[in-house]
Amino acid sequence: MSQQRKNMQDYLLIWIDAVCLVISYIAACFLASVFRKFIFDFSSVLSSLWMILISYFLVFLSFNMNRYFMKRNKYEEITYTIKLNIIMGAVLIAVFYVTKNTELISRSVWALTVLINMVLMALTHLICKRMLRTIFKK
Repeated sequence: MSQQRKNMQDYLLIWIDAVCLVISYIAACFLASVFRKFIFDFSSVLSSLWMILISYFLVFLSFNMNRYFMKRNKYEEITYTIKLNIIMGAVLIAVFYVTKNTELISRSVWALTVLINMVLMALTHLICKRMLRTIFKK
């Protein structure tokens, strides 16, 4: 794979994973507010979003998440996203604990964020892989 294609793949995956994480966190906050019957405060969700993104970039800088992306099959991709999200969940709770903002994220929001992100990230990776294969064939 040429360096230009590799760079395009890496940047695309960085953005896709970050967007998936933001969508997962907002969806988890909304679902927790619906099921727990409390008011969904969008401003507090947005104010804590920077900690979610810091957690993502800490995991991204620590691990080579895009390694062998095009060579992994569906099962390996799903397994990889599950492992990655478990690590992401641990880093996420550690960042909230270190910044002393644990009141901004409940256990249900944390668990829902990780679960939603597992599904969303696996689906988007599989779709992205299919699209990149068609683009790279040309």
